[in-house]
Parts: sequence; structure tokens; C-alpha cells
Amino acid sequence: MVEMYHNGGFFMHPILACLIIGIAVSLAKFWTLTRASINTKKFVVKIKNALAEGGVESAKEVCTNTRGPIASILHAGLLRVNRGIDYVEKAITDAGSIEMAFLEKGLIWLSTIATVAPMLGFTGTVR
Repeated sequence: MVEMYHNGGFFMHPILACLIIGIAVSLAKFWTLTRASINTKKFVVKIKNALAEGGVESAKEVCTNTRGPIASILHAGLLRVNRGIDYVEKAITDAGSIEMAFLEKGLIWLSTIATVAPMLGFTGTVR
């Protein structure tokens, strides 16, 4: 394997760098997405029970104590529940956009590496 790497010439170094960066970004995104995931059905049941027993304040507390994008989005909506449905919808939409941007953060690097690495490989074959 090492012999093939050396026979590949100069372009093997950037290809190896792309491999390392791609793996690092993939592992980081896997870690982020794993930490962000929750059991949505159980969370919705908790919210419904909190709303039935303690009202909006209790539901806000459940959202505050739960990590993840779904809890943050619902918390944003519950904060504006006294202003009306239009404000709640706007708050949920805005919070959803912010959470999606957070979850998509860093994927541009993965896309770039996936595009550049094959081009480097093709360039290395032409001498």
C-alpha cells in the first residue's frame, strides 16, 4: 500500500489530505447529529402532558431541559404563545431556519472535498 502511495507521485499528498479532512468533517457531523437527536414521539408526549398539567410555563421548562433542535424550535414558539398564532408560526419558522443552519454547518467542506479529490486523482494520472 505504501509502495502504491509513493508510486502515485506528488498528487498523492493532496489526495491524502482530502481523505483526512473528509473523515474529520464526517466524524464531526456524525457527532453533532447524534447529540442533536432525541426521541420525538416521547418528547411530544412530554410536551402534551406538561401543557395539560402545568400549562405553557411547564411546557417551556420541559423544552429548556431538553437539548436538541426540536426542543429549541418548540421553545421559541411557546415563548410567543401569548401574542397569537401568527407570532408563534413566525417564531417557529425562524427558529427552524436557525437550527437547520446549525445542523448544515460544515457540510460545504465535505462537498468541496468530495468534488476536489476525484479531480486531483485524475490530474495525477496525466503525466
